[in-house]
Amino acid sequence: MAALAQRAATARGQERCRGLLPSLDAAAAGAVLDAAEELRAAAAERDSPPLGGIADLRAALARVEKEGVLEGVDLVAVAATARALARLGRWLRAGREKRLALAARAGRVADLVPLAARIESCFDERAALRDDASEALAGLRAEVAGMHERVRARIQSYLVDPALEPLLQDKFWTVRAERYVLPVKVEERRKVPGIVHDTSQTGATAFVEPEAVVELNNRLKIAAADVAREERRILAELSARVAAEAADLEEAAAAAEEVDALWARARLADELGATRPRVAAAQDDDRLELPGARHALLVLGGADVVANDLAVGGAARALVVSGPNAGGKTIALKTIGLAALMVRAGLAVPARPGAQVPVFDDVLSDIGDEQDLERDLSTFSARLLNLQRALGAARTGMLALLDELAVGTEPEQGAALAGAALEALVGRGAVVVATTHYGRVKALAAADGRMVNASFALDPERRRPTYRLTTGVPGVSSAFEIAESLGMEAAVVERARVLAGEGGGGGLERAIGSLAEERDALAATRVGLEKERRALEHEREALKLKRSALDNQERKTLTGKRRELGEAIDRAAEALKRATVELRQASASAGPGAGPGAAAEAAAGAASAAARAAIAGAKDAVRAAEAEEVPATPVGGEPLPPAEVRPGVEVQVAGLGAVGVVREVNGDRVVVEAAGKRLEARQGMLLRPPARAQRRAGAARAKVVASGGAAVGAGGAVAGAGAVLTPRSTENTLDLRGMRVEDALGELERFLDRALREQHDAVYVLHGHGTGAVKQATRDLLRRRAAWCTFRPGEPAEGGDGVTVVVLA
Repeated sequence: MAALAQRAATARGQERCRGLLPSLDAAAAGAVLDAAEELRAAAAERDSPPLGGIADLRAALARVEKEGVLEGVDLVAVAATARALARLGRWLRAGREKRLALAARAGRVADLVPLAARIESCFDERAALRDDASEALAGLRAEVAGMHERVRARIQSYLVDPALEPLLQDKFWTVRAERYVLPVKVEERRKVPGIVHDTSQTGATAFVEPEAVVELNNRLKIAAADVAREERRILAELSARVAAEAADLEEAAAAAEEVDALWARARLADELGATRPRVAAAQDDDRLELPGARHALLVLGGADVVANDLAVGGAARALVVSGPNAGGKTIALKTIGLAALMVRAGLAVPARPGAQVPVFDDVLSDIGDEQDLERDLSTFSARLLNLQRALGAARTGMLALLDELAVGTEPEQGAALAGAALEALVGRGAVVVATTHYGRVKALAAADGRMVNASFALDPERRRPTYRLTTGVPGVSSAFEIAESLGMEAAVVERARVLAGEGGGGGLERAIGSLAEERDALAATRVGLEKERRALEHEREALKLKRSALDNQERKTLTGKRRELGEAIDRAAEALKRATVELRQASASAGPGAGPGAAAEAAAGAASAAARAAIAGAKDAVRAAEAEEVPATPVGGEPLPPAEVRPGVEVQVAGLGAVGVVREVNGDRVVVEAAGKRLEARQGMLLRPPARAQRRAGAARAKVVASGGAAVGAGGAVAGAGAVLTPRSTENTLDLRGMRVEDALGELERFLDRALREQHDAVYVLHGHGTGAVKQATRDLLRRRAAWCTFRPGEPAEGGDGVTVVVLA
């Protein structure tokens, strides 16, 4: 847990991380993982949690709870920590609607600002009490300052007295035992009436308090004692205030400690490129799946780690890993074991999304050489004892990690013993990951349906490990190749090959080697095909970019056409307005009760008819231009091949015009989520969806139709009622209620940027009514963004004027 503690920001958080114990409760481990993911997401959206300035107050709180009095530095530390805890509480409460775990911890942080303010008002930047900490203190300190001046003036007068000058060692005064004194020659001290308080190291000087100064020093001492008593009283009062709020301080500090430990988990996950796995109790589901797994410590150490897909559990009760020495077998074993323990500690695992790690009741391992001369244990004996302990504890919910099963004895007998132990462990319900060089164990894993072979291999050209795991195929030990790569004499290696062939033990290894060669050839073919696929993908992306450029050009052309038509509408409306004015003027000039002249009436009527006809024609042209831009109903592309149908893929359902995301694939039946609802369809009904831009334009067309051709209102910024089709959710809603205008605008800018990146059609801004300042500022900002969004007040069912609905272009 040292790596985790290094990423915590507070002393208590570091202590919590170092003392972290793996949990056996799958639900508890999952809750911690969820909370860490919430924190990780919140930090990505805005900034890191403010954990600076939080000191460990446990000693100070324990002292005040026993009615002790804190010194100034301790009280200042309490105030600074209370301020920092308040900042953290505000941060945790932001976005609490979707960050439930963080909001729960924010609820444990009380309002400690008044306590901090009271303490801060009493101390200066050096943690010394200010003169105005109390009314009495200011007066007492003024009195002490006056007394100092009087004493200094009196003793200064001795230094200029001609009669005393020959008796003094030097012309200065000093302080001894908090009393003003004169440096008098030892041999002359009887000539200066007063009290001797000290002598110099040489013994030549006596420090004498003159009789005339004694009373002044006494009064100064009394005044200073009064100041000290008042200062102590203030410290006691502030300490009592801290004691009264000690429970709130401790609860808030405990919440901060939890948040710090979660933040350490989030930081570690980011550095590892880790993912939150699915978690279940091993008794319920003991499948362990780690796609793209890497050993956490190797990643933190900066090593170039080769990722491997590791899986065991469920039907495959044992994973038998073979291959050359130093090829990666033990690292794979440790990666699985470390992942199992990390999840129990609430840590994300360094693997790709889709990982699943059960919470095992026991994780037993036998890795390394445990030879012990003092206990008279050979390597074989020590390993047998560990294997026996694993057999005794074997049951459902246990993970056993066994490196080099039953090594250190005659190979045939060791292999037989390893195979029997492996069968027994699997038979008793344990999940087993074992490494081996024994051919008989590899053959057992190939024949037993409860076991799976996996292997590492050497690069045939460089004779170096590839560190890539292949599941389903056993590996060869490659002892001769490794010996050659290490420089062993060629004649010795060749003779070893001959002896291996004569012994008859190389047949299985040769067969496995042949399979490995075929596997490598297939892998090379697969690499070539993957390169071709990537080249085709690049070509497709280039075509998409070219098509997007053409779409943009066409959109600009249509936008210009709409602008021209809009100007035509404006001109026609102006003509109609002029005709109306002229008609009114003609009526007025004819006098009361008289109608307009026939010529004027005819001219006005003609102008009115022409203007209305121009407006109607321009509106029809606008609608025609928009209809020309995209079809009213999005049309899907060609049928989607079954190989591309998988969870997370965007599809269109034929006959419905609905675009959604595949959630489940069950044979020929597919569950698709669209518009917030789930529907089931056959794979044959799935089409490749239209381009995103085309669907957005179709939605814009739907808005125009829904609002009677008035999607854009005054100033080109207000969307017509009923124009938004996207249902409201936590992902497309921003709550600004209770914020100041400048904070609200900052949140709104970030929210709109994210909505555009995620290609939302519409989003909702909750600002309420209040003073109306946030609502007005929100809509002013949206008017300035009229180039890429429109907006309107919410419908009654959407929250009315307390909500602004934003339609993104």
